[in-house]
Parts: sequence; structure tokens; C-alpha cells
Amino acid sequence: MDSNPFVAALWQGLEPLLTDWWPILLLVLAMRLAKPWLKKQRRRGRKPQRSKGFFERITPILNDARGARRGGAIAAGDGGPFKAGDVLPEHLAKKPTESDRNYSEKLMDQGGAYVARTHLMSPSERQVYQVLEKAYGDRYRIFCQVRVVDLIQPNMKKHHSWTREYKSLFRQLSQWHFDYVLCEKKDFRIVYAVELDDPSHERPDRRKRDAILDKACGLCGVVLKRVVIDRTNKSVKLKV
Repeated sequence: MDSNPFVAALWQGLEPLLTDWWPILLLVLAMRLAKPWLKKQRRRGRKPQRSKGFFERITPILNDARGARRGGAIAAGDGGPFKAGDVLPEHLAKKPTESDRNYSEKLMDQGGAYVARTHLMSPSERQVYQVLEKAYGDRYRIFCQVRVVDLIQPNMKKHHSWTREYKSLFRQLSQWHFDYVLCEKKDFRIVYAVELDDPSHERPDRRKRDAILDKACGLCGVVLKRVVIDRTNKSVKLKV
């Protein structure tokens, strides 16, 4: 190397770069190699996994603290990172202002915002419930007005909870209820979901809703039975 002045000069210029800067060169190389993978993940709609930041870790703690008594010391047994007698930070201890109130709260202040229902279920639904109770009450527990999403949920192995697909699937069913759900008495294992098809199910919007619900139950294996009231014979029949 010393015999060739050009090679010696080249090595003298590259030696500091190769010895002192090699960690930076490796980092740049790793970033270049990871760039295609990150693009591929974004095209798939998946975010790369990362560790929680400071604010993500501290937010649950602050939320727990907000449940404590405002404006003073925390009572014993409240738990969390604070001890009994500690004073809440000012931003947690301040009283709610008018701007913190939502529209519903303002409507309630005007009076007459809500009215109480006198009975659970409609007369037809109560009639069917009595029939189910008589026929299956000794074997199953019978629940009424159960949310569909309490029985059927989006597949998180396929669609993560923060994705558009998960939210779309969840919102599709989140406002619907099964009229009745029959469960095993011992372990509450779901046996049947039951829908009462009254005349309202003949409307186009209800027909579409019923078709979607039937498909969702078929996909996840929930057994859905539909019943109708036979007014002539005063009986409840299984709808075929």
C-alpha cells in the first residue's frame, strides 16, 4: 500500500469514514432496506408495530385520577399513582365549566328531555317471551333485547380494531338487537338467537336489515331462529 502513493492517499481518506462512521452507514443501509417493507405495509392498510409513547402510557393513569374527588385531596382507596392526602394537579382539580357541557346536558336542564317507558318490550314481544319461557324456561335462560355485537364481533385476527374494515363491520351491527337470546343455565353458553318477525319486517329497510343479520349469523355460526305470531290460532310458529 505504501508503494503506491495513490492507493495510500485513498486509504488515508477512507480510513476515518470506515472506522468512525460505520454505525451511521449501517443505519442508513438499514433504513434503505426497510423502506420497501414500510410502503408495502401502508398499501395493505397496516401500521407497523411500535412501542407506546409517554403520553399513551400516562393517559390511563390521568383518566383514573379524574375519577377522584375534584378540588381536594384524594380519598383513601382510590388507587392509582397518588396516595391518600395528595392534592390533584390544577388541570384535574378544576370544576367543569359551561363550555364543558354537551348539547344533551343543556337540553336536560330545560326539562322534559326524557320520559320513562312503562313496560319492557312491546305487547307482541312480551307474548312471545311468555311462550318461550313456558316451553324452554326449565332448560335455558332467556334474555331479551340483547345487542347483536354482544354475540357477534368483527374478526380481529383478520381486521385490527383501528382499521376501516373493523369499524365498518362493527358499526353495521352496533345499533341492532336480537329480540331474545337463549343460553345454557349452567355456563351461559349461547344456544339460539330468536327474532320476532312482526309486520314491520315487511318494510324494505327491515328486509335489508334482516338479510344482513342472517348473513352475519351464518358467517360466524350463531343459530338464528325467526318466529311469527299466528293471530288466527293464537300461537307462535317457527318461520321457515
